[in-house]
Amino acid sequence: MEIFSVELAGVPVEIRCRYQENITFLREYLTEKEPLFTVAPGEEDLLRMQGDFDRMDRAEGIPPHRRGRFQEKRDCEQRGENSIC
Repeated sequence: MEIFSVELAGVPVEIRCRYQENITFLREYLTEKEPLFTVAPGEEDLLRMQGDFDRMDRAEGIPPHRRGRFQEKRDCEQRGENSIC
């Protein structure tokens, strides 16, 4: 899991996410300030996003994944392999 802080509208926020690309996307907002609260996806969010990705894949003719992208990432994190997943 990636953990970093950003400052949005003057408010420092801790972000917990599964993909390092989010750090790059938010790079202009990175801060070392103490966050006031944390934002992280819950299990319902992850399931909804997986369903969204599955629907997009079907619409684009991409075969279904053996396991969901989020499930594969979660499995890697549980095995302690976050840096290579």
